[in-house]
Amino acid sequence: MAILDSAVSSSADGQDRRRALERKAEQDLESLQLLQSILLKSNTLTDRVVGMLDSFDERLVKLEGSVLPIHRSTQKLTRVYDNLDRSSGVVNKIILYMDLAPQEDLIISKPATQSTLDEYLASIERMKEASTYLERVNYRATERAVVQLNEVIRKAMRQLDGLFKRTLALCSVPVDPTLYADGEIPGIPNEDLNTLSTLSKYLNTAESELGSGVTDHIKIYMDIRSAYMIKSLHGLNEAARAQDLRKMVVYRKNGFAFLTYTTCFFKMLKTEREAVVRLIPRSQASHVISGVVTAAVDAFIETGEAIVGRGKRNILKRDFGDVYHLLDVVEGLGAAIHEYEGVVKYAGAKGNDILELMSACKGACQHFFKEFVDEFKIDKVKEQTLSPDGTVHELTSNTLTTLRRLIDNSETVESLLNPNVTPGLGRTEATIKYFNEVLDALSQKLEAKSKAYKKPMLSVVFLLNNYHYISKVLRQSPVGGFLGRDVEIKFDTLLSRQKELYINGWRPALECLMDTTMIIGGKIDKALSDPQRKIIKEKFRTFNETFEDLYKAQKSYAIPDTDLRAQIVKEVRQIIVPLYDRFYERYSQTGFSKNTSKYIKFDRQALDEALDKFFDATA
Repeated sequence: MAILDSAVSSSADGQDRRRALERKAEQDLESLQLLQSILLKSNTLTDRVVGMLDSFDERLVKLEGSVLPIHRSTQKLTRVYDNLDRSSGVVNKIILYMDLAPQEDLIISKPATQSTLDEYLASIERMKEASTYLERVNYRATERAVVQLNEVIRKAMRQLDGLFKRTLALCSVPVDPTLYADGEIPGIPNEDLNTLSTLSKYLNTAESELGSGVTDHIKIYMDIRSAYMIKSLHGLNEAARAQDLRKMVVYRKNGFAFLTYTTCFFKMLKTEREAVVRLIPRSQASHVISGVVTAAVDAFIETGEAIVGRGKRNILKRDFGDVYHLLDVVEGLGAAIHEYEGVVKYAGAKGNDILELMSACKGACQHFFKEFVDEFKIDKVKEQTLSPDGTVHELTSNTLTTLRRLIDNSETVESLLNPNVTPGLGRTEATIKYFNEVLDALSQKLEAKSKAYKKPMLSVVFLLNNYHYISKVLRQSPVGGFLGRDVEIKFDTLLSRQKELYINGWRPALECLMDTTMIIGGKIDKALSDPQRKIIKEKFRTFNETFEDLYKAQKSYAIPDTDLRAQIVKEVRQIIVPLYDRFYERYSQTGFSKNTSKYIKFDRQALDEALDKFFDATA
């Protein structure tokens, strides 16, 4: 039974699956039939669309065949229209340009000003554009218009030249350069400089486009600024030429008017160069700066050459006073050339003229150094008359004064004596050597001059005065410190030697006071024999005569220096007075004569008073 139930159940399940499969198969069949129907419709639509597209292609081909000739005709018409339009524009432009000259002439006829400059330049540009265009189209009918335009353009250039000249003249009023001694000399104001720069650039361009002769602004600039420099520097030039150095009691360093002239001159050169660089094209700048400064440089050189020439002539005459300001010129001019080296080079040939002036001034100074030493070695002029009182010789005072003042320019002197030395290093070897040479030559010259005195004592006084003067100057002035202690010692030694010779000049008087004292029993024998009394009388008489001769001579001699005079009198007193006192004490009371006043002219007080009157002609 159980087996039967199981079989019945299995049969039922199989039938259910079969029915399910059959239903699915029916559904799939229905779907397939639907797809076949859709595919059929799609194919039908595709055929219809293909047919329509083929029809469109045929119609488009026919349309293109109809439209293409029309399109080609339209393009031709368009080109014709464009050509007509352009031709019309050209004709209108030509007509406009042909009528432009009279219109622009209304603007150009009015003088150009800084305020209307932009409008003026725009007008010129329009005319230049019109002229160029009409020349390019090259129609016979335009030739007259081109001529008219060019005439108005040239007229405009003359107007711009006028504005350039007026603007430049207004800012070229002469100035007093000395008012700017501590600063730069003002140049052209910036506003005016900008206007001039615009005009200069425009006029330079116009000249290159329109040909030379269109503008004179370069010449205008050179003429006006050249006159400005000359007038500004005229006062300094005249002062430098007219300054009478002989009226100066003592020439002060940097007290020469030419030095102020030099400083202001170079400052103005710099100012002019800066303006030229701003205004003038580089190709013309050198020519223009030369044109601007030529007259001023020529005036400066002429004055400088006159100064150097006068200095050379005076040096040849043995008048060395000019050398101090020549040294100042070398120092001042050299410093200016160094400071403004670029300006000097920029000036071209005129810069070379300045350098030649510097060389001439150096040459004059170097000639002085040779002549100054030769002054002692060779008598090129008549010997100066020696002072009858043996005072300091003019040659000595002049020489020491010269050396003292040369030290004020020691660096310049060193560079002239030794051109190979680099300035500014403080070298002094050549100068010290030269000073020593001068002092040696001076001492030799003084020794030679002293021999011209007939009286040996006066010759000694002469050397005393001169050597003492030299020693004193060496001690009290920068000369001694500059040369060193050895030079002072050398002249102190020479002075001491003359002091010894001076004391030796008193030997005849001293010999009279030397005697052999007669002593008997420990006392001076007052009972003198006749020969002894005669000897004593002779000694007193000889001393009196010798002393009076020396006294008269010393009164006629001069030792101006109070210290030296006191030293000499003191040394004479230290030798004469003690010996005379001893001689006087020994023999004044011996009764060597009944009339002792005839032989004894001096007591101690009288002798002292006489010594105090030495070297005093008024005593």
